[in-house]
Amino acid sequence: QIAKLIALQQIDGQIYALQKELKSRPVLLTNIQQQFESKKGRLKNLEEQLKAMQLSRKGLEGDLKVQEESIVKANAQLSQLKTNREYQAKLAEIEGFKATKSQIEEKILLSYEETDDIQKQIDQEKTTLSEEEKKFSVAKKEIEDVIRGCEEQVRGLTAQRARQSEGIDKTTLHRYERILVN
Repeated sequence: QIAKLIALQQIDGQIYALQKELKSRPVLLTNIQQQFESKKGRLKNLEEQLKAMQLSRKGLEGDLKVQEESIVKANAQLSQLKTNREYQAKLAEIEGFKATKSQIEEKILLSYEETDDIQKQIDQEKTTLSEEEKKFSVAKKEIEDVIRGCEEQVRGLTAQRARQSEGIDKTTLHRYERILVN
């Protein structure tokens, strides 16, 4: 009886170790997946930043068009002015429009540079993310394979445990199982 209980205890020890492994693997998989999702989030943030910059630039281009129209309109009004003072005031107004236009053009050029920088970061992040996705897929498959292997071993050991416990006295087996649970 003692030898059979010892063999049963060894089987239970193996089952316990495998079940502990089975509990830890999904947590590991979740951690890896969260890290991967975090990296995907960085890419999404860069893409949103790029989109916001492009919208901002479109707004600036609209402002530029307004300034150009104002310059054309003011130039057309020059011929209708009667006094030198009105003429000089209109020229100053046109110069103001031109200065504003120049500032807007500068902002648009800076926007193009910043957009190019962000696009480079996005391209780099996509490359990195592609590599990370491959690593994640390999790690995920390895973890899933380990989980399947552990589950198969637990099933085999459980069947072996059932066969081993057949030859043990019911009272003794009941005491052993009560001790095992505690």
